[in-house]
Amino acid sequence: MVSNESFKIGKIPKLNPFSQDYKNFWKSEKRKCIEGYWVGGKFMPPVTYYYVNHHIIELNKTEHSKVKTLANPFLRDLEWEKGRLLLEARGFSGFSDDPLHTCRHDYKDAELYWDFKEEKIVSIEEINLSENGRRYQKIQYINPRDYLQKIHPKNLGKPLYENEARNIIDIEARGGGKSFFAAAAIAHNFLFDGATDYDELLALLKEGEKSASETLIGAIDTKYSKNLIQKVKLSLEHMKGGIKFNGIYYPPPFLKAYSGSWESGKTIIAEYDEKVGGEWVTKGSRSKIHHRSFGDNPFAANGTRPGLTLLEEIGFFNNLTQSLGQIKECTNNGAYKFGTVWMFGTGGDMSGGATEEAKKVFYDPEAYDCLSFNDEWENKGKIGYFVPATKGLNQFKDEEGNTNVEAALDYLMKRREKAASASDRKPLDDELQQRPLIPSEAFLVLTGNVFPVADLKDHLNELESHKKLKSIGNKGTLGRDENGKVFWKGNDSLIPCDYPVREKDDKEGCIVIWEHPEKSFTPGLYIAGIDPYSQDDAPNSESLGSCIIYKRFLTNDKTYHWPVAEYTARPDTTDTFNENCRRLLEYYNALALYENQVKGLKQYFQTKYCLHLLATQPGIIQEISPNSKVSRGYGIHMSKPIKQYAEIKLRDWLNEEYEEGKKNLTKIYSIPLLKELIAYNVDGNFDRVISMMLCIIQDLEMFKIVSTENEEIEIDSFFDKRLFI
Repeated sequence: MVSNESFKIGKIPKLNPFSQDYKNFWKSEKRKCIEGYWVGGKFMPPVTYYYVNHHIIELNKTEHSKVKTLANPFLRDLEWEKGRLLLEARGFSGFSDDPLHTCRHDYKDAELYWDFKEEKIVSIEEINLSENGRRYQKIQYINPRDYLQKIHPKNLGKPLYENEARNIIDIEARGGGKSFFAAAAIAHNFLFDGATDYDELLALLKEGEKSASETLIGAIDTKYSKNLIQKVKLSLEHMKGGIKFNGIYYPPPFLKAYSGSWESGKTIIAEYDEKVGGEWVTKGSRSKIHHRSFGDNPFAANGTRPGLTLLEEIGFFNNLTQSLGQIKECTNNGAYKFGTVWMFGTGGDMSGGATEEAKKVFYDPEAYDCLSFNDEWENKGKIGYFVPATKGLNQFKDEEGNTNVEAALDYLMKRREKAASASDRKPLDDELQQRPLIPSEAFLVLTGNVFPVADLKDHLNELESHKKLKSIGNKGTLGRDENGKVFWKGNDSLIPCDYPVREKDDKEGCIVIWEHPEKSFTPGLYIAGIDPYSQDDAPNSESLGSCIIYKRFLTNDKTYHWPVAEYTARPDTTDTFNENCRRLLEYYNALALYENQVKGLKQYFQTKYCLHLLATQPGIIQEISPNSKVSRGYGIHMSKPIKQYAEIKLRDWLNEEYEEGKKNLTKIYSIPLLKELIAYNVDGNFDRVISMMLCIIQDLEMFKIVSTENEEIEIDSFFDKRLFI
């Protein structure tokens, strides 16, 4: 086993800056920072070598230290992992001295051979079998990630970069040091001008040419990128290697003189003016670091050509996918991608609708040119890069920086047990967010969400992890027979709309039924909530129409007070949506409360002579908003006070226990509805949640009417109501 100490230089030797030893030492170090470093068949990626030997951070030297000191970072399993990850993302395709193995993706399915005589790669068609003594050996393709982790028999030379670049979406627990490594990646690209081959760099310099890099630092707001920039500046300002000789100070050889500004919208550039022969001459490599705020401007990267882009705190990046679309044009040469975008997010630092943007990329990484990983935690297919809380705890690292996962997990589970024993759920929710053990915990959003997120997440995970539960429900459509009666047509090949809905997704949707209507039942058993969509919205709008059927009270000892059917979609015409809602209401003989700020639904029902299927404006509006002047006859408008009231009532319904230890939320089998409830905030599109709120309001309204007529019934709270018979 090769020790981590073998990769560290320790103290930089104090050498005469005019000596050959000084030149040799710093040339060797520069080569290692550009090309990486081999020890005993183990390869250390270039950025990792620079990070642990030349980058400076503030850190606590010991676990109990109260004072931070300037020093080189620790070398842990995470630093190895991230260095390899960045190398892969930048196009790593193999090593120069290993002709028998390749990581080039375009060679994966090709039958190629190494020609030992000509020392070149040849195809099966080019093999000259007639020449005696000619030796060929088939070249084996190996995945870059697997190849970089291997311990090889010997030093295999320089890394090659013949694959297209890829992006990285990186979601981590708090405290893992992500911003320190990100700052090192920025400094490394700047200081070494984006070079990947030291000999090529020397050749350029000999010819009087320069190698220059561009690096982009971005965030939704400068308050999220400020800390990262401070870490870059700190390392540049305290770089080691400077020496005082004969009374004159010689700065660190890697340090660059630069000008410009670190402020948002500005650029740092590696250039300086020097007087040569009585005239001022501009010198320097002209490598650049751009700082941009994407706020209301997803085009902020325009005008740059970054080989490396770092986007901070993407949990707040509410226009992430749109911004990535624009950055893509800045990191491509035609159809060839040369630049890597590394996106960072921290568990706990997530904000409502912005989190959905990060989730889109994380759970569909290849669609955004990101490296993908098998979801070993929740079996959700391909995901982005995730660092669980176990890996960030330094107290559970051995002397080689490897994590004792079992001990770290035991420690974190005890923290969770303690948090779970608190009088409310917030301590546990915070613990899950700040120290996630599975990816979905990192995306828990509590800000602006009154719903029991952690419990909803537990139920969602249970549904998604069990094949039978995940597929529960009948998919299909509703037709009409020759007498005009609605009938069910099952069709398992139909695909319900998911959440979040993506622009490329088919929004035709379908009806999903978890319990068909009772053959004979008391009128008023079924109600519905309908949240229509506006035809005026853009065709690629994320807004859908949603209709949920809700069963109100107990019949024949079956489940009651739960959503039994759902239709959520955005078909080509609103008439199609309205007709499907009408048929669903007829099928269940349900009365629907609809959101009446979008025009069209009432008019459609009126032309079909079925206004009786729509609920009139609830009287409860006057109690919620006494000064309201709105009177539209049918439906309800979701003003701020009404929406807030509906949120609380839905929250109470979700938390209510129908049996000891079993909350109403476990009656929900709609996976998209659960996802919406978890992600809910006041600003986003949550069509199913609105429909569910309308069901709860209508149920309360109908019970209030009955209880008013029957003075013997006393209402203590919404969930103390008696059963209808």
